[in-house]
Amino acid sequence: MKPDLRLHKFHILSQVKDLKESSQFYRALGLIALKENLFSDGEACIELREHCQNIPSVYIEAHNDKDVFNHYQDRGIIFDCSSQDDGSTELFFTDPNGLNIFLGEKSPQYPRGNCDTKILELSQSTKYYLDSINFWVQLGANCDAMRADYPRTLMRNEAFKLGLHDNSKYKGQGIILSVKEEAISELKKKGFPVMKNPDGSHLCFSPEGIKCTLILA
Repeated sequence: MKPDLRLHKFHILSQVKDLKESSQFYRALGLIALKENLFSDGEACIELREHCQNIPSVYIEAHNDKDVFNHYQDRGIIFDCSSQDDGSTELFFTDPNGLNIFLGEKSPQYPRGNCDTKILELSQSTKYYLDSINFWVQLGANCDAMRADYPRTLMRNEAFKLGLHDNSKYKGQGIILSVKEEAISELKKKGFPVMKNPDGSHLCFSPEGIKCTLILA
């Protein structure tokens, strides 16, 4: 029988600097506050942590912990341990681009609220475009190849959405979100600088310094 490699949860992790300011930012974007440090679009989440080795990082949970853990090990994934603020430890590994992926035990699903804002992807530039795609396919992700101005591939596994961008055209990391026009106005009202890109999308930076590209829904 094929292993169940579906991912139950997907969090984009960032290290918090000012929790109040960050909360205002993500609420203004239109995300739902599930906890004081956790903001959801009804499926994917942005999670703020006191300590985070690299930002952004990724946290995932599987529908079947055993299947996913065994499959990842069979594919040569080497896990390390990270200590958390509450004294617990989490397993994590890195992809070919150095992105840290934390693997947690399955926990109850969050309530799905009505949210107009959607987290479309965590964007990651890569020097190892084909190797990175193959890495995630081997771990059970679906591959949506998209070529607009440059090679870009979206790796999907239920809530998990990682956009791989050719390093020669796109540098660094960021989050792409779909938002209503009201979110742009709310960000400006709260004092967060928002710039308009030539393609009609908007650019802003979270209080933690993460680049956020906003596409009007």
